[in-house]
Amino acid sequence: MATAAPTDNRVYLYRLLTLNIDHGTTIVRNLIDDRCSNTTLSTILAQERRAITNLRANRTITKVQFDLLYPQSGITPTTADFDLTLALCLLRTLKHFGLNPKYTWNVTPQPGDTSLEADLCRLRMYRNELAHISSTSGIQKQEFNDKWKDIEGVLHRLNCLVQTPVTNLQQIIDDCKNGPLDPEAEKKIEHQIEKMQKMEEKLEIEVKALTKNVHKIETDVHEAKRDVHTATEDVQKIRDEVHKVKENVHIITVDVHKIVDDVHEVKGDVHTVTEAVHEVKGDVHTVTEAVHEVKGDVHTVTEAVHEVKGDVHTVTEAVHEVKGDVHTVTEIVHEVKDDICTVTDEVRKLREDSRTTNERINELELKSKSEDGTGTKPEVQAEDAYIRRKEDKLYMPPP
Repeated sequence: MATAAPTDNRVYLYRLLTLNIDHGTTIVRNLIDDRCSNTTLSTILAQERRAITNLRANRTITKVQFDLLYPQSGITPTTADFDLTLALCLLRTLKHFGLNPKYTWNVTPQPGDTSLEADLCRLRMYRNELAHISSTSGIQKQEFNDKWKDIEGVLHRLNCLVQTPVTNLQQIIDDCKNGPLDPEAEKKIEHQIEKMQKMEEKLEIEVKALTKNVHKIETDVHEAKRDVHTATEDVQKIRDEVHKVKENVHIITVDVHKIVDDVHEVKGDVHTVTEAVHEVKGDVHTVTEAVHEVKGDVHTVTEAVHEVKGDVHTVTEAVHEVKGDVHTVTEIVHEVKDDICTVTDEVRKLREDSRTTNERINELELKSKSEDGTGTKPEVQAEDAYIRRKEDKLYMPPP
């Protein structure tokens, strides 16, 4: 069993607890009320419910404290219901109170730092430190004086920040330090210490459970980091593949543009060819018409050739008749020898004319064969007239 500390050491501890917890709570409650002068506490709690719910989820406050802020009865609490722990937690957490959200609350403030955040942090740390000191061991006088001086300065500075400060604060502090400590007050402080220790034990259990959960979360986070690293590598590979695809798409786009240009050129060539085809069609149509005209001319020439052939045949028959007549004349010449001398000249002329006629007939035959039908009938008729005149001369009686 632990040996009880000297009475003075226990009294020092009780007096520090009274100063820090009782009077410190009063100052902090007054600070909250001052910052709720324009907005009611109920409104602030309603607006900040999500933040306070997170405090409960993180086990920063207990279920009892949460139910105190949001009772099932619906009756809005007052700051008089807040203990020092809850009051400090609300001040440093809720945005409405305007404290520095980046302030480090788990580090002892520097001696020269007298900001609102630093003084509240000092009260919080002293509260936790004093609550863990056993009432059987107490605290030494020198340590008591040092802590007392520090806490007293904090209370004075905080009290000066409100519009309605605690009156006679120094007198209250002096009475707490030097006044008599009756047995009832001692029992009350011991009861508060026991209550705080039980709360601390409960919080320690919750902290251990939370630490276990944090360890599990850290393990999960480590695995998640590993998975993220793997995913990052996969993403990088995908990015590389996407980059390659983009390059290929760019190349294809260039090729497509080139193809489009070629298509436009082909379209232009097709248009030119189409126009040329239309021109050729026009030329073919003209040629077709010319061919039809030539066919008509050929038909006309053919008919003329057939006519010439008929005329030549007629001439040929006439020649044969002339030959027969010439033969007859020859016989008559032999018979009429007496007239030979007289008609010799005529016969010779007649023979010459006959020879000329034969030559003319031969030329006509050759000409009718060689020409393409351009020969005319009047020429053939002229030759026939010429032959008839000669025949008439042949049959004329000598003078």
